[in-house]
Amino acid sequence: MIHAHGHGELSGRLFEAAEMLFEGICCAFEIYGPDGSHLIWENVPFPEAKREAIQQRVGELVPFEHPAFPYLMEGSRSCMRMSDLISQRELKKTHLYNEVFCEAEVKHQIVIPLHASNGVGGMTLNRGGRDYSEEDLFVASLLAPHVITAYESNLLLKEVAPKKEKKMKLDYTKLRELGLTRRESEVMSWMVEGKRDSEIGTILSISVRTANVHVRNILTKLGVETRTTAVAHVMNEGLL
Repeated sequence: MIHAHGHGELSGRLFEAAEMLFEGICCAFEIYGPDGSHLIWENVPFPEAKREAIQQRVGELVPFEHPAFPYLMEGSRSCMRMSDLISQRELKKTHLYNEVFCEAEVKHQIVIPLHASNGVGGMTLNRGGRDYSEEDLFVASLLAPHVITAYESNLLLKEVAPKKEKKMKLDYTKLRELGLTRRESEVMSWMVEGKRDSEIGTILSISVRTANVHVRNILTKLGVETRTTAVAHVMNEGLL
């Protein structure tokens, strides 16, 4: 999931993962920006003729009527089961239920919070029929960190992509100043090009294991945890 390119592919992979864990669900992935913008990707079975209008209403209604939204705005990072926040009786009085949920026969929902650099939102697991159990809520909480990591990594990949269209040259002198050896600098240059360890090994005539060791050393020296953040780091340092 972490290396999905573009939000469409990212949400598709997240939905596939969720549908393997939960029975009879449909998913949505929504971000509300600080400027009031609303981004949504979903596989909810809305009537195709109404889909665009419904998505617009989602953006208008969720900030005012969704019971989880105030908690998201307060910074909550805990997964939320909608039935813990509002009764079915009260939910059915809302425009959100009557104009959105009813169109897809959704009665129950779990919200996986997402606090990202470009806004607040989350991934929702939606279904009719029976409500989610405590076990379902626990499984969602295990999925949550992976959703957040995948989304943030995807944002970094989007930042990197436009610059990768040009032939990039790394400033090897500055890389050496960061503590990277000559070989690690060469490996870093191919990481920027999106090469995997096996490909780097072939290019530099070294084993995959040796390439992997160089990559781990690079991450340690740059103080990052993933290849994506390593690439973003050298870009932010002006080394491209």
